Amino acid sequence: MHVLPEWDLGSVDIHAVSTNGRAAKLSARAIVDDVAEVLVRLGG
Repeated sequence: MHVLPEWDLGSVDIHAVSTNGRAAKLSARAIVDDVAEVLVRLGG
């Protein structure tokens, strides 16, 4: 359901920053991967 069908957010840049190596959390990487997958499906 579109509340405001004539409204469009336009294009936005999204960045994810996390640590590398031993300090990296698998949960943080998993959420970034999930969000990226959703954005690709939405055409982002």
